[in-house]
Amino acid sequence: MCWTQQHQKAPSGSDPDLEVEPDDDSVFLPRLPSLSSVTPTSKKKEYVSRTEAKTSLNFLIVGLRTGSVHMSVFGMLPCGSVQLAKHIKGEFRVIDSRVSADFGFLHVTVATREALHVMIFENSTLPLLLDSLLRVATKHGQILTTMSYIDDVLMGITEAWETVLLEMDNKLTGYANLCPRGSVSADFLELLVLGTPTPTLESFLRRELTEKGLKKLGNSIEMSYSTIQKLLVQPLDTAIMVVCYHLNSIRGMSRDKYHFGGLVMENAVTEVCHLAGQFMMKAFELQQTIDQSTRDYKIFFRWLYVVIIRLMDETVPDDVASITQQEINYLAEFLSNLDSEEDAEDVQSERKFNLERVGQYLEDKELIVLPKKCPMSQWAKFLEENPALRDCESIYNHDKKASLVQIHNKLRQGIDRVFRQPESVIGQNYKLRNVIQLAENMDNPVHSTHISLSDSTGDLFAFLVSENLLIFLEANRGHSIKCLRLEFQTKPYFESKYGQFGDLSFRHLQFYSENILSLLLNNRTDSECGGCFVQMPVAILRQKASPVDVSEFIDLTAAGNVMNLYNLLDVNYVKVIDGCDWDIIAVSGNRKVTSILSENGKKIKVYETEAAEEDEDEMDLSQNTNLDNSKESNH
Repeated sequence: MCWTQQHQKAPSGSDPDLEVEPDDDSVFLPRLPSLSSVTPTSKKKEYVSRTEAKTSLNFLIVGLRTGSVHMSVFGMLPCGSVQLAKHIKGEFRVIDSRVSADFGFLHVTVATREALHVMIFENSTLPLLLDSLLRVATKHGQILTTMSYIDDVLMGITEAWETVLLEMDNKLTGYANLCPRGSVSADFLELLVLGTPTPTLESFLRRELTEKGLKKLGNSIEMSYSTIQKLLVQPLDTAIMVVCYHLNSIRGMSRDKYHFGGLVMENAVTEVCHLAGQFMMKAFELQQTIDQSTRDYKIFFRWLYVVIIRLMDETVPDDVASITQQEINYLAEFLSNLDSEEDAEDVQSERKFNLERVGQYLEDKELIVLPKKCPMSQWAKFLEENPALRDCESIYNHDKKASLVQIHNKLRQGIDRVFRQPESVIGQNYKLRNVIQLAENMDNPVHSTHISLSDSTGDLFAFLVSENLLIFLEANRGHSIKCLRLEFQTKPYFESKYGQFGDLSFRHLQFYSENILSLLLNNRTDSECGGCFVQMPVAILRQKASPVDVSEFIDLTAAGNVMNLYNLLDVNYVKVIDGCDWDIIAVSGNRKVTSILSENGKKIKVYETEAAEEDEDEMDLSQNTNLDNSKESNH
């Protein structure tokens, strides 16, 4: 797994028409409200409706054990994959995978039982789509961030709804299970019309529900509904508008066939825009349902409160308002739907009061009780009279039977389909160009490192094949390859400066910059062992590397110059490190930091590396690169 960043804003083949400043979404989009003040159990995250404008791409490259390599922009948008099993027979493992500076080549290091290979795949499409891909990936990230926010909003709404269910289950489900199926509504309607409860209902109201329990239940449900309304009115509505804005931006891109035609399909985006519109309408419908349910609950509990007081032969307080005829009509309609409309064949399911109209919107199934039909609005009537306009793709149809969760799931799936296109378009253009065999009989672990030249003229590779073999490669854009094999052979007899070292061998490596290759060496003597850290000038390696003949299959097991590293190693490049258990180095030329980790992972040395500006190409590391301010940490 590795990250690769675009070093230049636009390659030579990019379209200058796309080189414009990114849209300032903040002009149109409000900041997403914080959820922590609405519900205490929500994740405390700071969401924003827009991401910081990016001017360059970065790619996450992941190689799997199954033999595939996957690329994604910003680690989120899939933009290509390569199936290595089509080109390699037998068992193998992916050691490393890197892309070139211009993103035109993918280099995959693969180890089989017999040999170590570097496979070079060429892609002529990706370098031309970098600017378009940047815009699509930015919108993709903004949409995913907002959808994650919507997930948290729906979680908060569900938690508030579950509080309602818990309270009703504790008080009301027991009574529903005592009654014959379909008789709950009849019992309560009889009580409303005749004023006389059945023996079962009277026992429930006297002993189970009680006056105090009824007040507590009513307050709890009202508070939960209030929380749901707070989450719906501002957070969810705002987030849906943000998603609609970004989706319509993508829809506009899809109509630009020249720049985005292959990355985004207009039909898929249009379908998702419709789903986003349905999601917005369903959220508004849920708000109306909550308003109606809150009204009905207040009437229902106020009526039950009066009934319980009269059953207890007590006087109704003067502060209890009488129920109007309109409220009686609402109450009668509410009571007529108390029985659950679940499948009668599901006899094992627990009986429940069907009081809750809101909860059905938060389940992944169609609505059981549809909203009450209201007189047809002028707009609905207009669409009904004009079928051609009603079927127009710019008109968003309302799915009356679907729940909020169902439409949310469809919206997520639709977004995934929209952004699946780049992976297909770019991935199918990877063609195998060269296979380089570096070494045979691979029994040892392999370490590799790569860096692209800042002028985009080529890439540098270094492979640690064994304790005594390092292979350096330079691959240029002109399809030329140079190779150098480094070994620790016999020390120069006449050079006394190497006397301070024992037997040196390779341990780990990483490019510090395009000018320096960092090496971690084992230093063994007859009496003790230790380590050495080396900052090797890359200019020397590039100078000593020799060209090799380029073909579809390149065998480097015996090609390239073979040199004794002692002859290239200047003692000024080397820093001796105490201890013999150092295993891995991690270096950064940009941050000027070097870290060395022990084999057991419990000890680390951190060095601040100071590098002065150089006027000349060749650098004297004795003056320009020093390791100082060492910080050692034990864990």
